[in-house]
Amino acid sequence: MLIDFNEVTYHQDWECFAMAFVEILGLDIEARCAVGPDGGRDFIASENVRFGGKYRWLVSCKHRSSGTIGSSDDEAKDHRLREFQCNGFMFVYSRPLTSGLLQSFERVQANTGAGLKIFTDREIESTLVGSPDFYLLIRQYFPKSWERLAPALQSNDCDCGHTAGNIYLIPFTDPRTRQVEHQLCCDYCGSHTTEAMSRENVHYGQPILIHPEPY
Repeated sequence: MLIDFNEVTYHQDWECFAMAFVEILGLDIEARCAVGPDGGRDFIASENVRFGGKYRWLVSCKHRSSGTIGSSDDEAKDHRLREFQCNGFMFVYSRPLTSGLLQSFERVQANTGAGLKIFTDREIESTLVGSPDFYLLIRQYFPKSWERLAPALQSNDCDCGHTAGNIYLIPFTDPRTRQVEHQLCCDYCGSHTTEAMSRENVHYGQPILIHPEPY
């Protein structure tokens, strides 16, 4: 992972991060997080749809330092949509979710026709590093990760010197230090880089687009 989500210590801070995250995505916050029992929602966000309408999302946030988020941690109940006058469920998680939890969400979606959006650590990370719109958010909530990533995110030059096409960050585990590092690659050298890592048994993650080729 390029971003260490454990830099966020408290669940309430994760809720605040999630609100800022969806706001940058273009949604409006209609009901904000509050301390105490929430009745099954952390906050409510909405987005504009056709013909001047609004689509309201019932948002649930879960933050864990390790492991996965499963059926004992969260659920989707259709009566909550009616209670809060929402159209769909949105889940913002700092960890992966279990297949059982995902299947339960999909069953509710199939039975009710409700919308479903899930952001886990992988989707959130890819979104954060993929657009400069989110860089201030990284700096605010993940300062150590920002300090490590900033030089690459703010550079348009690939390490190979060719800088052909799109620019990506490839996260990998340094076999000597066991720390997560990253390699800046372009369309020219990306496949060669991952092939070399595979030959050397270096564990690496999915390349993340940070600078699309200008057209």
